[in-house]
Amino acid sequence: MTASLPFEKVPLDEREAILRALAQRLQTCASVAKNAEDPVWQQLLELSVRLAGCSAEIAADPCRGDNVVEKSLRLLSGFELRRSKRPFPEVAMKPPH
Repeated sequence: MTASLPFEKVPLDEREAILRALAQRLQTCASVAKNAEDPVWQQLLELSVRLAGCSAEIAADPCRGDNVVEKSLRLLSGFELRRSKRPFPEVAMKPPH
């Protein structure tokens, strides 16, 4: 397995692409969280909007980029952990006819 590069060593255009992809993931999870009535949906949405609007600026500052990526991953992982503990709806458990 190869070691990942620290964020500041990743080329600027790739950092921007990473941040844009992260913004899209946050936005998608915000929609899912809102539908599931998970209160974290607002934080996910706010961070996705901020990232989408400022990805170039954030990517240009590797320290800030590290912090934003860390915060995003904490929010996403917390959401995914809570989501994985929920029981599946009965509809999903029924075999197809």
